[in-house]
Amino acid sequence: MIRLTLKTYQCYNRLQITTNESGYQLMKKKKVHIARFQMYLYLFAFLLPVLSYAVVMLINHITPFGDNTLLVWDADNQYSSFLQAIRQMFLGNADAFYSFSISMGDSTVGLLSYYGASPFNLLLVFFSPEKMPLAYSILILTKIGLCGLFMFVYLRNARKVTTMGLLFSTSYALMGFVAVYAWDVMWLDAVILLPLVALGIQRLISSKMPFLYTIALALTLLCNYYIGFMVCLFSVLYLIYILAIRIMEVKEKRAYIHLWKVFVRFVAASLLAAGLAAVLLIPIYYALSQGYSLFGLSALSFTRISSALQIATKAYTGSISFEQIRYGLPNYYIGIPLLAFVGMYFLQPRIPMRERLLSLVFLGIFLLSFQIKAFYLLWHGFDAPNCLPARFSFLFSFLLIDLAYSGFNQAILGPSRPFAKRTLALGAGFVALTAVLFRNDIETYLTYETVLMDVLFFISTCLLVYRSAGGNAGKSGRKTLAAICAMQVICILANGYFCYHRLGTVIETTASEYAQIYKSRAAVVEQVKDSDSSMYRLETNNARCENDPLVYGYTGLSHYSSLPNSHTERFADTIGLYHSYYRILYGNSTTPVLDCLLGVKYILRTDSASLTGLPDDYPLLWGKWGYGSIPKPLCHAAGLLGTDG
Repeated sequence: MIRLTLKTYQCYNRLQITTNESGYQLMKKKKVHIARFQMYLYLFAFLLPVLSYAVVMLINHITPFGDNTLLVWDADNQYSSFLQAIRQMFLGNADAFYSFSISMGDSTVGLLSYYGASPFNLLLVFFSPEKMPLAYSILILTKIGLCGLFMFVYLRNARKVTTMGLLFSTSYALMGFVAVYAWDVMWLDAVILLPLVALGIQRLISSKMPFLYTIALALTLLCNYYIGFMVCLFSVLYLIYILAIRIMEVKEKRAYIHLWKVFVRFVAASLLAAGLAAVLLIPIYYALSQGYSLFGLSALSFTRISSALQIATKAYTGSISFEQIRYGLPNYYIGIPLLAFVGMYFLQPRIPMRERLLSLVFLGIFLLSFQIKAFYLLWHGFDAPNCLPARFSFLFSFLLIDLAYSGFNQAILGPSRPFAKRTLALGAGFVALTAVLFRNDIETYLTYETVLMDVLFFISTCLLVYRSAGGNAGKSGRKTLAAICAMQVICILANGYFCYHRLGTVIETTASEYAQIYKSRAAVVEQVKDSDSSMYRLETNNARCENDPLVYGYTGLSHYSSLPNSHTERFADTIGLYHSYYRILYGNSTTPVLDCLLGVKYILRTDSASLTGLPDDYPLLWGKWGYGSIPKPLCHAAGLLGTDG
């Protein structure tokens, strides 16, 4: 009996051990599957925006899918040139602190801190100089993918989203600000890091861990101090907003006692972030003091610069034109289905009324900032932007998309019948708003077809939510989600297409032309450098852009950037060198005296572009380097400097 009992116990013990091991293995496999699933989610969060914008590029024949480029407007005249110079710095072929190719010689701190501090610019070293249009496309696609990835990180941790979070993260990566200003590549780093800054603030409040917020804000300021300043202002408002919601959730008076501790941690973390970024912030402050003042109150007033109804027109698909990019309205487009979910957020009775009111106040601050000049200038450092209006609108879009997910989560997952009826009223309200906005005529930057599509999509979203009232699940629910996703994808792709297509008037150089021009002029510049190793300046009567000296690495006079040196500008005005709003341009004609004083020894001339001839004393040295259909540049020696070399 004892033996039987002992044997039974031993068998039971082995079975228990085997069962425990099997359970452990099952738990281990489950964790592996979960980790793999999360990895795929993050991978798709990066790839979906990239593939979506690649479709836009394919339709618009943008390199590598065609000969068009993303070198739009200032991207062609400034950014690509500065990136060429930064590429040379990475390769060790140019000085990282000072350059004689910047006008008459200047510090490179301004260029690095505003245009070139992004670590993603390292991608440029893998492309030859004549492939800059392709490198620019790859750089923008990479940053758009990271916008989606980091927005998904925020939604995953702050909102506990799963697969449907990909729709919202992709919409963030291709929102109106990105679609319109994607070519303004140095601003995208702040769009990438904003979700991490917001997530860092939430962790600072809940777990007292300021590490994520500090690092994310420091990187934002390092990559671009200008847009980083706007993120700093947003961080203060976002902290107050989240704290107010948390305090209302706790509903305890003792929560107010710890409020000051949170603010102390926030201020300390913010100062630490600024300290980490001081390696560039201090030099750029000095550089700005040599040009224009960043903070000035002379133009401060409380006049209105736009109306709420005008701003509402920018919520429609494709609301962009060249005039809108110059002196238009904020670009905050997020897609029509997501806009409907923002409205549903405010109609959802399950969300506390006080939270909805706080969200409305937060949105109202931005709406006032779009309309009132003083608040508008505050976001821009009290310096009115020269074209490219409302550069802080991506912050507004981030808030809208965050609220849209909350509205979506409550609307799709078992909406109540009373709430579902409210969605019908919301759809009718959008139709009424559209009728009021376009009662006389449609805006020049919109079309009847896209407005009609937007109305149909908004109503369809409301009807789908109404139909799902009562918590329809299974196949019907999946069809509802699929329809909403399809409409949102159509919206962001159409908006991306129009945002590029309607800027055709400011796209001057194709990818093949860029390569041909670069090879042609680089050959002549290298010939001059090989024949003369002395100190001199070289100029041209047919520059592709004002920053050709930076592109080809020669010492010139022409320069154009948003960080001018006031001393150089005053000297140019005094001596008679052409100067116009941040530009110093050598021009088509010249005088021997001016060339002698400024050390211009060689001039590259293109006959077909010359408005006036060169002085007779400037002998032709050579003119055999042309490429394809590009006119052959001719090298002349400036008369008063002699022709030796």
